[in-house]
Amino acid sequence: MEMIRNHRNNLLAETDWMALPDVTMSDAWKTYRQELRDIPASNTVYADVTWPPKPE
Repeated sequence: MEMIRNHRNNLLAETDWMALPDVTMSDAWKTYRQELRDIPASNTVYADVTWPPKPE
């Protein structure tokens, strides 16, 4: 579970700049970030996680 959270946190950190007040985040990126936040609630085995694709 810790590996899942660490990987998820790294992916979220890559997009944190999009959450700044002067940046307009698209719905696709909002959905991606929410899907990342939801992963630990429904996954306990790192190898079984299906990571969401990054929006274009």
